[in-house]
Amino acid sequence: MRNTCVIYDSDENYAKRLMGAINEDNEVPYNARIFTKQEELQDYLEDEKPEVLMLNEELYEYYCESDKADKYVVLCEEEIDNKPEDNKDLENVSMVCKYQPSKELLSKLSKGKRKNHTSLSSKIIGVMGVNSSKRTVLSLSLAKEFAKKGHTLFISLEEFAGLENILPRRSSKTLSDALYAFKQNKMQYHKKIEECISTIENFDYIPSVVCAEDISYIAVEDLVTFIQLVGVSLSYDYVIVDIGNGINNPWNLYGACNRLFMPKSTDYFDKARECSMVSYMNESGMEKLLDEIREIDVDLTEECMNEKILSRIEYSRSFEGLKEVIDVD
Repeated sequence: MRNTCVIYDSDENYAKRLMGAINEDNEVPYNARIFTKQEELQDYLEDEKPEVLMLNEELYEYYCESDKADKYVVLCEEEIDNKPEDNKDLENVSMVCKYQPSKELLSKLSKGKRKNHTSLSSKIIGVMGVNSSKRTVLSLSLAKEFAKKGHTLFISLEEFAGLENILPRRSSKTLSDALYAFKQNKMQYHKKIEECISTIENFDYIPSVVCAEDISYIAVEDLVTFIQLVGVSLSYDYVIVDIGNGINNPWNLYGACNRLFMPKSTDYFDKARECSMVSYMNESGMEKLLDEIREIDVDLTEECMNEKILSRIEYSRSFEGLKEVIDVD
């Protein structure tokens, strides 16, 4: 992924402050993301090569002689020269004191082109459907696949998502906190939402709400604005939204999506519910919106239907052919 600065530091508060400083400075030509656990960083670097990798001293020797990034910035505990004497050949390595004023630290990243705000073309990928299990499986599959194309965020708007063992909380913050911050301060909420975001399997996500009413009580117009601002403010290329059945009048949210997917109905009641929904949308003048929906086969009978679904799902029959239908460029 180009124009990306990856930060690794076990001090989560420091890493988040540094990420915020980079992302809010228009003179810095990178978009930052953080890791605070080495195993998660290692998994990310297996598939992605960031332009800049900022990491603390303890991982310097492990990564700086590898080809995991184009440039390396080593965050040192004390003031130090640009490169240690015994590593003069590492022209792509800079050593900086992590505790210097952020303005001076960021000046080392700000040379060259201005930041490329991919968020200007951020796309909302909606997943709808009457079968919540199939819808969630399809949403997770899309999140994994879109993450290969660009910076991706997954949001579940299901009232009882059941994702705690699949997408665990990395902090105490959830979608409930993000929505509360949004309702309190609208355009400035994105400074708070970063505290709610976690990373797994190469995509970001916001843990599901802890209170069902946090979804059902928010106006759909506010949900649309919330999701749009997440993509724009935090520079996501794609926001994958699992659109739960508890949302009142979800039609405006469907219409705000750049692409809309739905699992194919297979049993009697799913087909009957889908038929009722289609009839209502036709009678309400939403024929054009119906034409935008792409149905995908989702099979729930496979071994991947457990807490290990993210590592198994792309090898399942449900994942076959998905790559052929997700191009939104």
